[in-house]
Amino acid sequence: MTSNQEKKNGGRVRPEGSFREFNRFIKENELVDIDFEGKPWTWCNQWERDGEVKEKLDRCLGSVGWYQLFAKAICHHQETEASDHNILILDNNPNQRKPKKRFYFDQRWARNEDSKGIIETTWGIEQKGSRMFIVMRKIKECRMALLAWNRKLRMNSGKKITQIKEKLLEIKESSGEGIRGQIAELKLKLSKAYKEEELYWSQKARCRWLKEGDKNTAYFHASVMATRKRNKITILQRDNGNWCSIDQEVKEEICSYYQQMLTTKNTEEVEVPQDVPNTISRQMNERLIQPVEEAEIKKSSLFYASK
Repeated sequence: MTSNQEKKNGGRVRPEGSFREFNRFIKENELVDIDFEGKPWTWCNQWERDGEVKEKLDRCLGSVGWYQLFAKAICHHQETEASDHNILILDNNPNQRKPKKRFYFDQRWARNEDSKGIIETTWGIEQKGSRMFIVMRKIKECRMALLAWNRKLRMNSGKKITQIKEKLLEIKESSGEGIRGQIAELKLKLSKAYKEEELYWSQKARCRWLKEGDKNTAYFHASVMATRKRNKITILQRDNGNWCSIDQEVKEEICSYYQQMLTTKNTEEVEVPQDVPNTISRQMNERLIQPVEEAEIKKSSLFYASK
């Protein structure tokens, strides 16, 4: 069954009232529509040209509790020649390739004094080559040094929170001396770990408005997961109507689309009105288009550095 007109392609337009009962059933039972991979419809009348109608008649629904347990579940729309309906395959634990991670400067590093020393030491290492190569090389070396330092530091605030809580529970259950001081020290460490965890997820969720002290880590975690799902492109339709779902084919189709869009075609000469006044003289134009000299670059760099 379709839940709105957007789930249908072709055929007569159905009134909005025809979707009301099905949408009410979903709402009353608190069901969640499971994300799918493949073509957006699950049924086709197998007609040709203008008579073809495609609809998303079949779907996978799950309760909120089930979806929380299997948040990565995917419903695959598998086409078949034996039926006008697609086969629905529910995979509650899909094997997802981990993409190559981009480098992000962790805001928690700025709170650690050691990070400054690592950057200064690594940046001070002599590099050979052109100026741009030296700068790029130093940036890369600093990035690698910070990542290596972070691995040794094991800055996982989530695990740290769990460990501190376990220690607190052990001390509270014991009957030794000096318990009050140990509890106070552990609570201070726990507060610091909470702030680090919050800072990490706020940076991931790109929320600049977070105030330190709000314990909304679960919200930021969900925000990051939702953003990743929205940004993932699993299938694209080509200009000829065919579909591509393999990662490499999707990449090639995106590159081809933007190359065609940004390539100049069928250019026509535009006639410039004669009465437009010239604001730049020939001498000024010659100065503007002449090659930039190294002395000018050095002079400009020194000027901005002194500001």
